[in-house]
Amino acid sequence: MHRHVQSSSVELFNEWKLGKKNEDPALIFRVIDGTIQLVPFPSKTEVNLSWEDFVKVLSKMEACWALKGFQYQTKTGGSRSKLVMIQWIPETATGKEKITYTMWSKNIKNALNGIHSA
Repeated sequence: MHRHVQSSSVELFNEWKLGKKNEDPALIFRVIDGTIQLVPFPSKTEVNLSWEDFVKVLSKMEACWALKGFQYQTKTGGSRSKLVMIQWIPETATGKEKITYTMWSKNIKNALNGIHSA
């Protein structure tokens, strides 16, 4: 198996991260045919999707990596943002999916610069 992130998916991620292609509130990556590929966000909704609504969308999905930007305030009142990657492996995932997504996590973390993983 290839275990790499599809180059076109990395390019789309970089554009999304910089706000050039920011129509989707989050990005979803899945393992497809031996590579990690960007797949369409399953819900057409506003770009500023709340955390609660984001979790609702994730709860209906198969195993994936989800990337979401978050805005927050520091203790001193400064505004900050953070790009977070969540490895989503629901209880209904097969043993093979659980192993695959766990083993391949390092590959996606290395390919996508500027993310924090959870």
